[in-house]
Amino acid sequence: MKEKKGIMKILFGDLPFLYLFDINTKLNAFDKVLNYIWYIFFIISFILVFISVPVSGNMYLIINIPILIMVTLSLFILSRKDFGVQRLFYIGCTAFIMFLSNQWIDLYSFVKKDYTVFEGVPSKVERLESRYGKRGWEIIINDDKLLLPLKLKKEEIKRGMEIQYLPHSKFIIKYKFIDKK
Repeated sequence: MKEKKGIMKILFGDLPFLYLFDINTKLNAFDKVLNYIWYIFFIISFILVFISVPVSGNMYLIINIPILIMVTLSLFILSRKDFGVQRLFYIGCTAFIMFLSNQWIDLYSFVKKDYTVFEGVPSKVERLESRYGKRGWEIIINDDKLLLPLKLKKEEIKRGMEIQYLPHSKFIIKYKFIDKK
């Protein structure tokens, strides 16, 4: 353990954030497991925030369940005295992930199946192909920007669609093509 502290001191000097790395030495076995589980869900949530997912109602749950578990763990950690000041670190990181992912805001609408429904032809259809960002067809409906998968054809989209999406995050739950004549 002394070698680890020596390496950290060489790498970072006497910086005050080093106590975050030393937290596990003070925790009991249950709190250590809680700590590791929180870190696992933090990493999963962070990755899912930046992954562009295909349109599916089930994907909404896959994206949001790790965030909700992380929130629950953070609140539980907040109640544990052994974590000390590090509790603020966990709450801050959880708030950061929740800020990055706005999809959890629509959880109530998703559970109640209170979707916004659009039927018609989108006012704008544009292909987005960002190297690191979102990819797909960006469509504008009632001043809302939505993202459809690239596997669709532009001609199909311009014929007309019925789209069910969540009101705040604009996450598309289901879509189907219709013919508007």
